[in-house]
Amino acid sequence: MDQTPLMEKAIFELSMLVETPLSIDTLDPKAMEVALKNYPGRALINSVNGEEESITHVMPLAKRYGAALLCLPICSGDLPEKAEDRVALAESIVNRAYGYGLQPHDLLLDPLVLTLASGEDSARQTLSTLRLYKEKFGFPNCYGLIQHFLRHATTAISKRSIPNNGPCIRFDYTNHESAQLRS
Repeated sequence: MDQTPLMEKAIFELSMLVETPLSIDTLDPKAMEVALKNYPGRALINSVNGEEESITHVMPLAKRYGAALLCLPICSGDLPEKAEDRVALAESIVNRAYGYGLQPHDLLLDPLVLTLASGEDSARQTLSTLRLYKEKFGFPNCYGLIQHFLRHATTAISKRSIPNNGPCIRFDYTNHESAQLRS
């Protein structure tokens, strides 16, 4: 199926309906270029990874059309288990991006959050990846998106959630007459 005409129509329609930047997500380089060419703002390309084909198809388009680029630390379909290996792969992707003329403000680094069920160390490795991204690169990663997701996830599973970016505060709802603040 040729995605190009569908992508052109989708970009035209969506760009008239929403003010937020669109994320272009397709593996078809022709459809991606049509989307970027027809988008009236700065799009986000979702995504590039460490595979040569991905890099050579996506990065030139990001540069040509001024798109932001979501970088995934995956290569050959695999996410490295250790944070250090994920960061090394991300560094390779970032360096290739620089070679195409992209700048730090063009790149978003995704740590690829795994569920706890995927392995007992997965959460720790994700958090380590975020910390190392901040230390090594110091430019935008998906941390803000993760915070946003966590606030919504908390709200979805809790009857009386109070999302808060500050210190953790719990409310005691066992006494329905008056909720007591606990820390």
